[in-house]
Amino acid sequence: MTDEYIIHCSAHCGQAASWAAGGETRLNTTGSFDMTKAPNAGGFFVGDYEGLTQSGTIFDPFFIMAKPIASHGPTDPFASIAR
Repeated sequence: MTDEYIIHCSAHCGQAASWAAGGETRLNTTGSFDMTKAPNAGGFFVGDYEGLTQSGTIFDPFFIMAKPIASHGPTDPFASIAR
């Protein structure tokens, strides 16, 4: 199973230790998806339709997930908020 995360760094981002603790936000709270349910385009594929924008200190990611989270097709688009 696969989850979607956004990783962020608020200070000293050139140091690896700054990325380790507390910089990870899970984007989907309803569960994991099965990457093997994604369309096969020479490999399991969810990737063209992803993006990230920012509103002040909040990130607004747009991403694709496969079944069982996707309910309208083999993959569906999702949006989330990461603080």
